[in-house]
Amino acid sequence: MRPWMIASTFLLASSFSLTAHADKAGFQQHYQAYQQALQAKDKSKALSELELAYQQAKDVYPADGEDFANLTVSLANHRLNFSKQPPSHIHPLYLQALASYEKLYGANDARLIEALLGAAKTASSDRDKLGFVNRSMEITSATNNPLLLAEVQLEAFEIVSITPLYKPKHLKWLDEAYAYLSSSANQDQALKLRATFLLGNAHIRDRNLDKSTALFNDVVAQTKGLNYSHPYALASHARLVSIYERKGESAAATEHCVAIGAMQPWNDNQDPMPLYRLEPKYPENEARAGKNGYAVLHFTINESGAVQNIKVVETGGSASFGEAATAALAKWRYAPKFVDGKATTANSKVRLDFQLQRRR
Repeated sequence: MRPWMIASTFLLASSFSLTAHADKAGFQQHYQAYQQALQAKDKSKALSELELAYQQAKDVYPADGEDFANLTVSLANHRLNFSKQPPSHIHPLYLQALASYEKLYGANDARLIEALLGAAKTASSDRDKLGFVNRSMEITSATNNPLLLAEVQLEAFEIVSITPLYKPKHLKWLDEAYAYLSSSANQDQALKLRATFLLGNAHIRDRNLDKSTALFNDVVAQTKGLNYSHPYALASHARLVSIYERKGESAAATEHCVAIGAMQPWNDNQDPMPLYRLEPKYPENEARAGKNGYAVLHFTINESGAVQNIKVVETGGSASFGEAATAALAKWRYAPKFVDGKATTANSKVRLDFQLQRRR
């Protein structure tokens, strides 16, 4: 779900009505403060005020009513997105709201979808996650609402794709969502951007670098006109650095290194940040001899984020560890250091350790 508002297509927690019982000053005060914090995008205050409003609401709304269920989902969403509570502690809130919705509307109403997806995200069992996701997909498919279906497909894919139960058939959800959101019928550009980014990641997983490259470049193009740096754009630039280096296209990687360094909210005096690291090859002679070792290297990061002037200042075990480390480090890429908003060179150092895994 979108972090700062519950999607309007769900018609749930962000839109519940205040009843006559809501005249109680405590609830109103904290709920209004919560809404103000939302507008100001103050995550910490929004969560704390919603927690207080929720406690007050126990004396305002019937425990099994729609208003309290909606508030419960809002609290669960905020805890999930903005607190450090483990998902298993948040899961009961979604189940509580889900039980209320089922009692009010039955088992197949679209108003259950948000609670089902929240329960899927916070369930401890992967099979439970898949069960909640499949149920939300079944309900959504029956709504004949293509925008709602696309949004739920994105949510469902993200949940299932990080479990061992993920199968190629689940990629179909993402493909279908992307197809609709890329069509002229869709007016939600934020969802289109999200679908493009997720599909780019999915093709990295499938090792289809050409498709990933095209999709991540599309993310960059979609965000180019914004007056701020979108997180998807930042992540896409970083992935493109890695992809282009793996494809041996260093000039293209350089373009994205520089773009990352210039992005906001990175400050005007941003230190260099690693974007692509190649693991060094273990020296064959040392591997055969069972030797471990390390190498400490000093180097320069230039204005394009490339590594130069590598010097081995210390090795342990064998000089060949320094040679292997140097060969790998030469292919690393960084977002360059910026001073007063301009890219500049920077000195850095790294220690690379070489450890043989012991066979059990």
